[in-house]
Amino acid sequence: MKKNKNIFILKESIMDNRYRDDLLPILCLFFLSSIFFWKIIVTPYSMVYFSWSDILLGTNIVSQFYDDVTLFFYPAFYFANELFRGNGIPLWNSYINSGYPFIADIQAAMFYPFHIFLGSILPAYLIFGYSYLLHIFLAGFFMYLLTKYIGLDRFSSLGSAIIFMFSGFLIANVYVGQYTVVTSSIWIPLIFLVFMIAVNKKSLFYGSITGIFLGFQILAGHTQIPFYTIFALILYLLFRYAITIKELNFDHGIKLISIFILAVSFGVLLSAIQFFPAFEFSKYSTRASGISYDFATSSSFSIKSIGTYFLPNLFGNLSDNSYWNIGRWGELYQYMGILPLILTLIAIWFKRDNKFVIFFSILSFFSFLLALGSNSPIYWLVWKFIPGFDMFRVPSRILVLFTFSVSILSGFGFNFLKENHNLHEITNINKILKTLMVASIFLGIIILFYYFGREYIISFGRDIATQKYFDSYGKFPLHPPLDYFLSKVDLIFTNILYDLLFLIFLIVGSIGIIKSQINKKIKINHFNAIVIFFILSNLWFYHMEFIDTENPNEIYYEPEYVTFIKEDPGLHRIFKFGNVYPNNFQILYEINDVGGYNPLNIAHYSEFLSNIHPLSNNDNHPILSLLNVKYIITSEELKHSGFKLVYKRNGSYVYENEQVLPKAFVVCKSELMDSQDILSQL
Repeated sequence: MKKNKNIFILKESIMDNRYRDDLLPILCLFFLSSIFFWKIIVTPYSMVYFSWSDILLGTNIVSQFYDDVTLFFYPAFYFANELFRGNGIPLWNSYINSGYPFIADIQAAMFYPFHIFLGSILPAYLIFGYSYLLHIFLAGFFMYLLTKYIGLDRFSSLGSAIIFMFSGFLIANVYVGQYTVVTSSIWIPLIFLVFMIAVNKKSLFYGSITGIFLGFQILAGHTQIPFYTIFALILYLLFRYAITIKELNFDHGIKLISIFILAVSFGVLLSAIQFFPAFEFSKYSTRASGISYDFATSSSFSIKSIGTYFLPNLFGNLSDNSYWNIGRWGELYQYMGILPLILTLIAIWFKRDNKFVIFFSILSFFSFLLALGSNSPIYWLVWKFIPGFDMFRVPSRILVLFTFSVSILSGFGFNFLKENHNLHEITNINKILKTLMVASIFLGIIILFYYFGREYIISFGRDIATQKYFDSYGKFPLHPPLDYFLSKVDLIFTNILYDLLFLIFLIVGSIGIIKSQINKKIKINHFNAIVIFFILSNLWFYHMEFIDTENPNEIYYEPEYVTFIKEDPGLHRIFKFGNVYPNNFQILYEINDVGGYNPLNIAHYSEFLSNIHPLSNNDNHPILSLLNVKYIITSEELKHSGFKLVYKRNGSYVYENEQVLPKAFVVCKSELMDSQDILSQL
């Protein structure tokens, strides 16, 4: 008994030391996350806000300058929190789209544990700031745990964690308000960690724990990310089966498959309160029968976009309104820093006998190939024959797996450089460094040509801007004048020039750091600190500017025409047209609107709404009357509409529909016909 007690004390002492060693890096990750989101802390009454105006998105001009947090997530969270605090459950939202099943809106993420916790102690507008801070920290924390488990030392693990948590994928999605993409993505390292433990131990218990975290990921609100996570788990299971096939018997193979099925089943069941209503709702949505290949491959990652891994402002930037590439900036911005890419190359080159390096190299390759979407023939086969891929658009989102993999691989490269190297390894490392030095010299020559060819390059850029302008003219409302496009060319030229100079500095700095280490000119602790500081400075230099805040009262101020309508509190709806308040603001104004912003709309209702007649020069509006629309808000005067003008001020007009029907009424005659005939009759 005494011997067992001593063993227990010894084990406890070992565990204490191990946790004590890990405590400092974990606290460091939280400290870094807090510094990165310092504006949230010093402006406690503000919310994270993406401030933009008339931004050129490819050929699209964004006239309503709000991000998804402002337009969708804050109004949805506000609505849910108000009901939760009143001891109600938000089953139905009557304020947008003439009412829809809010509980089935998975992106609202109302049952996500962190939202329930934060919503119980914070007002809705503060949830996003502190939730972002928390989730970016958790992204690093989970990555740290995973990389420690697969064999990296704590400083290499810390480096991997910093790369992942401040990667372009996560921070760009923070910037443009893709909130649920961020909250879903951060769970990938933890899910992989527990799944690896389950597979290694062949444990159904750890398989069920994997399912719990997968359930959290689903409840976080973005089903595309859990889908990609499950896809990556399948690849890992196949990989493990392939490398251990000689050691496995039939029972072990069945056990591994059972672990995976149990994990997915637990994940679905844990999220059932949100998953099954959402699944039922999807059958009636605009994506019920899948989506077209063209729509599914929108915002595919292109070959030319690879350049942004080295020059993040190659196609401009949203923060200074200079973005000019085709596609959505937030989906295509993937910058991860330069030293992490070099460390990844070193890991693949020198640690290719490590099973984790092999797997994450495979995962990064496949995820990058699929991210190309329409730019690769592979994606059509995947979209056509693998269930689930035909339900999602924006293939570039699978780059979350690429970012995840590269973060881990760079940790292996970092870890390798601290080992004792033989002459052959040192020779090969020097070959890589010499190649990088040649590349930096080549970049210097490019900079000289770029700088002295300024007039020609700017002229060429203006020709491109002019061509894009006329190609897109008339396709989008509130099209800015040509001078707006041309004014961005000089800014883009300057940004690329600075990026090129900074790239040379980063390459030369990386060479110096690695060279000093392999020549044993610096201590290991100094090398650890320099590498982490170098990576962190690189990422923060580009990404710190993306975090901004704003007082919600400044964003969601109530226009006078809304106040006018609220003075008539009867049971009726409104219809807005033109440049009036943005979609979903009506939730905060507590007025019922027939329109609204939601990625998943009811298919029949969308078709019904699209058949509204032109408002001017038409005195017959049966669909508006059937939809109980009493007031029409517009930013332009309606002529010969049959509506009564009841408000006019500062370019805003409110018209009353005097033929409005009540929300519910009894009909004395009915007729059975198909949907097209119904619309024709109406």
